Amino acid sequence: MFRPIQSVKPNSHASLWFTSCSSSSHAVPDLTSSPVPHISPRCPSSAASPTSTTKTSPRPIPSRPTSASVPPSQPRSSLTPSTRPTLPERYPRKRKPSLRTYVQRAKTRNTTTKALPPHGLIDASFSTTASKLPDNFEQKSNSFLAEVLNQKPELFQQLKTKSTKLGVTLQKCIKPGVDASQLKTPEDSSFHLIKQVGIIAGDAESYQVFRDLFDPIIKSRHELTDEDAHVTNMDPSLLSRTRIDPTCSADGRCTYSKGVRVQVSRNIDGFRFPPALSFEERRQVEHVASKALINLNAPYSGEYHPLQGSKSVLNTPVITNQKKQELEDQSLMFKPFSSPGSLSAGLMRHWPDGRGVFQNRMGNLICTVNETDHVKMVATEKGDGIRMTFRRCCEVRTNADGAG
Repeated sequence: MFRPIQSVKPNSHASLWFTSCSSSSHAVPDLTSSPVPHISPRCPSSAASPTSTTKTSPRPIPSRPTSASVPPSQPRSSLTPSTRPTLPERYPRKRKPSLRTYVQRAKTRNTTTKALPPHGLIDASFSTTASKLPDNFEQKSNSFLAEVLNQKPELFQQLKTKSTKLGVTLQKCIKPGVDASQLKTPEDSSFHLIKQVGIIAGDAESYQVFRDLFDPIIKSRHELTDEDAHVTNMDPSLLSRTRIDPTCSADGRCTYSKGVRVQVSRNIDGFRFPPALSFEERRQVEHVASKALINLNAPYSGEYHPLQGSKSVLNTPVITNQKKQELEDQSLMFKPFSSPGSLSAGLMRHWPDGRGVFQNRMGNLICTVNETDHVKMVATEKGDGIRMTFRRCCEVRTNADGAG
């Protein structure tokens, strides 16, 4: 007969010893209170029926059943840890990141990623401290920058060690053009067929420090001669009084002209341009520009709203979805940049932090902050009121200079 030792705990995994006796006449002693569970009891000695003791293998551990496979009659408390039904894993609740976390993420975020769909991938981004240009750059690039460097290859060696007072280097200025030459595009893509400029200015002083490279590119791009010069005139009284559309009525209803739009872009002295702005500098530019716009006098007074997702201006509501949709329908709301040149230049860095939109209460003046320039003013008017829109831009520029 077989009888397990009762002193072993029911939930224990210890090996059980059994005693085998050949004759049922031999009584097996009661070992219920035995203090040693691993010592096997012996049958009484007998010559006719010798006692044999065998050790069985440990009980195999069954697979973990689910709660549906546990019989209702079997109490859960009697199950060993290995046979208890598995419970759903409980994941800890994620805490909402603090404002400091958002700021740290924005500082370390690199928006000039290598993946640029649908244009392709940039194998090696041109470093702002590079000492030489990539191999065959002049042959691979279709840009005005490559044309000038192909004619004067010594310009890069002459200017690569120079920098402006704000820290802008030549490598930073030509980075979009060099990266474009390393861009892999699909065979049916027409990106390389479009001739790019290939150079940007990191600040106002870049035009002077790197003028040996900027001047020939500007002349070639705009087809200028040595006698041509850029003249700035913001006097609206010098505009012609000839009507663009003679059919326009007094209320702005015209047969041919639906509306006019004048755009003026300006940058603030003492700051680098948006492609070269750091995280803190972009917020400083936004603070100065938004303060000047909010302090405009009537009829140009209005409200400034940061973009959705920006954490740069506290206690100021972001732009609503309705207002955002209205500006997008009028093509006045700037969107995230997706072109390879804009991404390589750094216009998407720390997006959308430090960016916002100002609109006056009449709705005919919209200003964007930290888009491609520090401030871009767009004045709109129905009909052919070109004189009125240009006068509005000039007055806002003058008032903003005094308010800032």
